[in-house]
Amino acid sequence: MKTMITLLSFCLMVSCTSMISSMDSKIMIGHDLKASRVKNRYFSKQPSITDYQKLKDQGFETVINLRDPSEHEEAFEKTNVEKVGMKYINIPFPKDLKLTKDYVAKVHKRVKDHEDNGKILIHCSTGNRASMWLGAEFHEYEGYTEEESLKMSKQMGLNKDKAVDALRAYFAKD
Repeated sequence: MKTMITLLSFCLMVSCTSMISSMDSKIMIGHDLKASRVKNRYFSKQPSITDYQKLKDQGFETVINLRDPSEHEEAFEKTNVEKVGMKYINIPFPKDLKLTKDYVAKVHKRVKDHEDNGKILIHCSTGNRASMWLGAEFHEYEGYTEEESLKMSKQMGLNKDKAVDALRAYFAKD
């Protein structure tokens, strides 16, 4: 039994180390877009029109926009993303930052559907909602504790108090 516990602890440590080793915060993509990275997933604020071709040149294949269409000109972004040959997906974040397990699963599924195609950019206006989703995903799909997930989210760009509180509220629903 002691051997089994030691083995399971080692496997968990290796799994966490593997995820952490594939993380970068504050890297540059596109022309001058600051982003964070976990595996082939990149998280940022809204890209500029000049970023899309550069992102494609850098191996990005999918852009997932978490903004509500009422916040931006979705047709404009979709057209520009698709014009350079990338896939565009819009999955509006729940109103008032009320993150749900269904929403986390919906984004997770779309990421999984496209992760073998190339790099994925997941963005919102400031990067906070993208980082919130990432924290929830760490918790739901990677086995991270609430505090570990919150810490990772903050490292990846979660910096608004309201968004931090909303992620904590999401965890409190468990």
